[in-house]
Amino acid sequence: MVYESTAPTNIEAIELGKMLRNLHDHKVNPEDDPFVYGHNEMKKRIKSIAPYLGDDAVSKLLQIMKVVPDATSLLHGTLTLDCIMKQNDEPIFTDMSGVCYGHPILDLSHLYASLSADQKGEYFDMLLDEYFDMESPETIGRNKENIVVLSEIYQFTDMLTAGEPTSQMIDSLKQRFKEVIADRWEEILSRLRFKMDFNEEIRALERKQFYLDPDVNIDWIAQKLGTNRHYVSDYFNKVLHCTFNEYINNLRLEYAARLLREGRVAKSQVCYDAGFGNDHTFRRLFKQKFGCLPSQYE
Repeated sequence: MVYESTAPTNIEAIELGKMLRNLHDHKVNPEDDPFVYGHNEMKKRIKSIAPYLGDDAVSKLLQIMKVVPDATSLLHGTLTLDCIMKQNDEPIFTDMSGVCYGHPILDLSHLYASLSADQKGEYFDMLLDEYFDMESPETIGRNKENIVVLSEIYQFTDMLTAGEPTSQMIDSLKQRFKEVIADRWEEILSRLRFKMDFNEEIRALERKQFYLDPDVNIDWIAQKLGTNRHYVSDYFNKVLHCTFNEYINNLRLEYAARLLREGRVAKSQVCYDAGFGNDHTFRRLFKQKFGCLPSQYE
C-alpha cells in the first residue's frame, strides 16, 4: 500500500539533511525564473484524484494545502531516495525534471512518503535534526508532524496518478483516507502548525511604515511574512489579541494624530496621508479612539 523507495540507504541522513538545506536556501524570483509553483502543481494533482476519492476527500486535502505558507525556495519537486546517488563519496541529485519552487515541506513530505517504515524512524529524525540545525526539539517535532500529514497527500496522489488504479486499490485508498485523514480531521487541523511568532518581522514592517499604503491587506502582509492569511489572522487574534484590521487602523490613527499635532499637513489631507482610503471611515474610527473628530483634535 505505501510507496517505498528501493534505493540503497547508503546516503547518510546527516549528509542528506545538509544537501536539502543547501538546495532550499536558494530562493527563486517568480518573475524572472522559469520554474512552476510547487503549491499549484500539488493542488492540480489533488483535484485530479476526485474521480477516485470523491469531492469531500479532495476538499479536505486542499484545505490542508491552504495551511502551507507561500515560499520561494528552490525545490527538487519529485524527491525520493531514488533521486539521490553518491559520486566520489558525495551525494548528488539525479532526475531534476520536476524542479519547482515553494515551501520546503513539499520536498520533505515527498521524501518521507517514499521511505520504508524503518527509515521513517531514526533515519528521518537524524535528517531533520541536521536540516533544522539550530531549531529546538519542540520545533523539529512540530515540523515532523506537518511533514507526516503532507506525506499522506503525496501517497494518495502518487498511487492514483501512476496509472489506472484497480477497484481494489481505490477501495483500499478510500479506507486509508478515512483512517488517517477523515477520522482525525479536527486533530489534524489543530496540530498542523507553522511559524506563529512574527513579532520581529512585524516590527520591521512597522519601522518602514507599511501601514501608510492604503492597498495593504492581510494577503499582502502574509506574503511578506512568508506564510498565509490563516496564520496571519491567528497571529493577530491569539498573540496581539486583535484583528488585522484593528491593528492596522490603530497604527494609521496614531500616525494621523501625530500629523494633526504637528500641524504640517492640512487637516483635509491627514486622512489620506495616514493610509485611509475613505474620509468617512477615518472620521468614525478617529472619534472612537480619541473621543473627538479630527477637526477638533489638538
